[in-house]
Amino acid sequence: MTLNLGNPPIVFTLYCFFIIFTIINQFYHEKSNQIKFFLLIVVQIINFSGWLHGQCPPNTSAVYLSGIINSGGPYIYNSDVIIASGTYLDLQGVTFVFNEGRKLIVEPNASLTTDNVHFENGCIKMWRGIELQNSASAKINNTTIDNAEYGVQVSNKTWLTVSDCIFNKNYVGIYIEPFPGIHTLGSL
Repeated sequence: MTLNLGNPPIVFTLYCFFIIFTIINQFYHEKSNQIKFFLLIVVQIINFSGWLHGQCPPNTSAVYLSGIINSGGPYIYNSDVIIASGTYLDLQGVTFVFNEGRKLIVEPNASLTTDNVHFENGCIKMWRGIELQNSASAKINNTTIDNAEYGVQVSNKTWLTVSDCIFNKNYVGIYIEPFPGIHTLGSL
């Protein structure tokens, strides 16, 4: 692995780490618990703001998946994952991690089945969630969807079955697009 010290984010991260390390090293041995507590809070604020983690990796081209995935992982994506029209994806007992702004797209006439699956974000910001396009279908069972803008977004003429699922820290759990002439709740 080569470290390019000309890269500003890397230099800034190393510089912040050096400053934090120096402060902790100098003051941590003080007997005052207030100083220790203050330093711990400063480190956590910097850590949660992303300074030590850096930014999400750049987005890559879409990934097409189909078939059965029931082992390995976590599967981490810097891109949208697409289930192409006419195919299916069956996920069992795996974790999928999506970076900021990415989503799982189920195209028309494609299907998604999940059982004991965990979907979550990989960066500080939210991922976009699962998008079911017109005439797509999904059966989501015993699945957790964390930190998504829309846990599941449903288009017109879509079949969706959800059972024993947890929607955690999403802006919207399930969003159903309005269908002309039919009144729906809109979102759950």
